[in-house]
Amino acid sequence: FRREGRAAEQQAVVRESDVRTRDLKQQIAADVTGAFLDLGAAGAQQTIAAERLRLAQDELAQARERFKAGVAGNIEVIDAQASLIRARDTDIDARFAAAAARVNLARAVGLARDLH
Repeated sequence: FRREGRAAEQQAVVRESDVRTRDLKQQIAADVTGAFLDLGAAGAQQTIAAERLRLAQDELAQARERFKAGVAGNIEVIDAQASLIRARDTDIDARFAAAAARVNLARAVGLARDLH
């Protein structure tokens, strides 16, 4: 009976190990998938932020030209400068999010040590 009991116990340990391995593989797959999705979203956010920054720079240049021509007041230039500052902040945030997403992906696939 002891031998049968030990065999059953060992089989249970093997099954438990298999379940843990399967769960770990599923968790890794979910982490990698999530990291890829985050990276894609961060890339899109960065593209939008870069376009917004370009538009804010154009807006400021136009506001300055209108001010020089006497068509607009100083408040328009100040508003455009504030818009540019917000666009720069958004661009910085988007760049940071993209870098963080790359790090998270590297960690999810086991390459975090290779980052410099």
